[in-house]
Amino acid sequence: MGNLYSPFAYKEQEIFGKTTPPEDVTGFQMVAQGSKANFTWNPVSDLDVIHGGNYWLRYTSDVSASWSASSTIDDKIPGNASSYLGPLLSGRYLLKAVDSSGNESVNSVIILSYIVVIQLLLLFLLQLLIDIFLEVAQQHLYLF
Repeated sequence: MGNLYSPFAYKEQEIFGKTTPPEDVTGFQMVAQGSKANFTWNPVSDLDVIHGGNYWLRYTSDVSASWSASSTIDDKIPGNASSYLGPLLSGRYLLKAVDSSGNESVNSVIILSYIVVIQLLLLFLLQLLIDIFLEVAQQHLYLF
């Protein structure tokens, strides 16, 4: 067998993986667990989120507020995570993916939570029923 060789080859290619934003998060859900909220989402497939990136969870009590008008709950949720246990609040939760270069996904995914408002309303109604029951019970005691 003789010497094997190939001619010189050259190819120029522009790679966008580190400059384009990661895909938007999908499947964002929340389940109340006592005073906590268990958030879940579909993990993004971008490798620079999974390895070295993170998720950024924000909150605002204003249900119509934007990303920039909300406050950070946690901006260091690991990029390979698909769940997070956070505070249970009424308002708007927003979530974005962030890649290892700091690029944020273009759109945040949103959950509106009215859990605390509903809990307070139920407590108010329960107290009202107790007050009515006690008043009726007192009136029956006076009859006898």
